[in-house]
Amino acid sequence: MDERIELGFAVGGLPRSVARWMDIALRSGWFNFGYGSYEGDRGTRCPIAAAASLAGVWNDGAISVGQGEWGSPDGPSPEVEEFAAWFDLCSAEDGLDTAIAVVKRTLDSSSDVASLAA
Repeated sequence: MDERIELGFAVGGLPRSVARWMDIALRSGWFNFGYGSYEGDRGTRCPIAAAASLAGVWNDGAISVGQGEWGSPDGPSPEVEEFAAWFDLCSAEDGLDTAIAVVKRTLDSSSDVASLAA
């Protein structure tokens, strides 16, 4: 199993709007990224939590009600959970910088994300 490949597949499986917001969050320079939890105790955030914050769907440490493709206050959608799991595994095995590079590279190669950002 190669965590980097699986992470790339998980990024590709995200709903288009989630991927778009993640791309914006990763490139914004506004967040201190981490792994292991959606919001860390030292002000770090998983890229999903950062993206959800920018999209206006993150409220008090959880996804707001009525945000199906993101998930619900009870938990993330299956696609978001899949991404978060592989992001954590890749970060733990290969380092946070590598995991972020995989996500950025995958988002860059996605014509759907590029067209949404235009």
